Amino acid sequence: MEKKPKVLIVEDEFISGLLWTTIFEQNGYEICGQVGKGEQAVQLALSERPEVILMDIGLAGPMDGIETAHEIYKIYHPELIFMTGYSDKETIGKAEAFKAVAFLNKPISTEQLESVIARLKS
Repeated sequence: MEKKPKVLIVEDEFISGLLWTTIFEQNGYEICGQVGKGEQAVQLALSERPEVILMDIGLAGPMDGIETAHEIYKIYHPELIFMTGYSDKETIGKAEAFKAVAFLNKPISTEQLESVIARLKS
């Protein structure tokens, strides 16, 4: 049996996180966790080593998504999909440093996320 790639959902809006979880699972991914704080994301990413992280930039707590990605990248480099309600040039510039698979502006449609997932699989 083929191993499913793992995804970590980092989203502080619980209901949105459930939707993203469902979409990834329907596309053949295993969800290793859904968390809303950067510190939790770093801990889970380093223990589970997901291949993909869906990362909201605006998170609850002291660490934003970019700081969280930076901490994870000190150890390994998963595929990153950033999402945000803030699309200013400074935020986009910081996120581009990670060579993210995608940068999605909220609100995100199911079709947008499925399009990014299709690119991950190719």
